[in-house]
Amino acid sequence: MNTFKASTNRFILRTLIESDATIEYLSWLSPESKLKFIEHKPKEISELVSYINQFKDNPLVYFLAIIDQQSRQHIGNVKYIFKNNDFKEVEMGILIGNERYRGIGVAAEIIHYFADYSVKKFNTKIMTLGVDIKNTPAIKAYEKIGFKTKKMNPNVGIIMNWDLTELNKN
Repeated sequence: MNTFKASTNRFILRTLIESDATIEYLSWLSPESKLKFIEHKPKEISELVSYINQFKDNPLVYFLAIIDQQSRQHIGNVKYIFKNNDFKEVEMGILIGNERYRGIGVAAEIIHYFADYSVKKFNTKIMTLGVDIKNTPAIKAYEKIGFKTKKMNPNVGIIMNWDLTELNKN
């Protein structure tokens, strides 16, 4: 099992586990949820547990819970998938499920932390993500972090890259 635990200024990142599959987490993915940009939406806790477990033994995947340091509340998840065993490119996706934590820089803090970690630990060069073309708040947030549009498909979305070699120049 790929276990991970770290802290940022405001959050704890740790490996997502079965007990994180709660009614609250499931509600983040419900059809009524405002998160219309999430691809995988399990409808039952057992499906959520299966989804979490499918990544637990893969050394190229870091599927992490985002925990508020003060309240100890699970507020979202982030998944990093390294493309190859050389760890040079990582693809990511983030879900801030708890609405109170949206728009306050959680994603930027988490993404910056893991970018720095992966550069130092693996010498990762590129971080990639996909985002729905209609999700302009997310696109603006990713651009502010340093992601640039690589490819755009009006029917699917935008692929964005962040050149992590820039981190070493500051």
